[in-house]
Amino acid sequence: MLWQADVGAEGLRSYRGQGRFPEATRRHQSNPHYHTEHGNLSMKRYRLDELETTPTRLLPEVVGDRRITHGGIYVFTPGETAHPEHHVHNTDEIFIFIQGMGVLPIDGVDHPIRTGDVVVVEAGEDHHTRSSEDGPLVAAWYLVEPKRV
Repeated sequence: MLWQADVGAEGLRSYRGQGRFPEATRRHQSNPHYHTEHGNLSMKRYRLDELETTPTRLLPEVVGDRRITHGGIYVFTPGETAHPEHHVHNTDEIFIFIQGMGVLPIDGVDHPIRTGDVVVVEAGEDHHTRSSEDGPLVAAWYLVEPKRV
């Protein structure tokens, strides 16, 4: 398996490789989902085809019965970065990547993303989305009600 990130001065342009996508972006066998922790915060990554759902919920183990407060679909042009400034929410944000590739920097750490990834950015995590230079990145996103104490 060989993968290479093409990164220029302006950031990620594309990923090239053979075989499966880099193991760091896939679900680990010992963990039900990919986990990256920084301090008390923890981004979670899933693959769309690996999710368990209920008839009315996506990610019920993460979202529970919290309602979606707002969201949308966004088409990033090649090389576009969303929210280049500090960007956090007081609740979880879920991204479903529908088309393309890119990077989701969270708290200063770049996480490669691609079609089929579902990422939960937890409340308080500084995050941005950056499309590859090779083509558009299409993402559905939504915010849920804050966690109840």
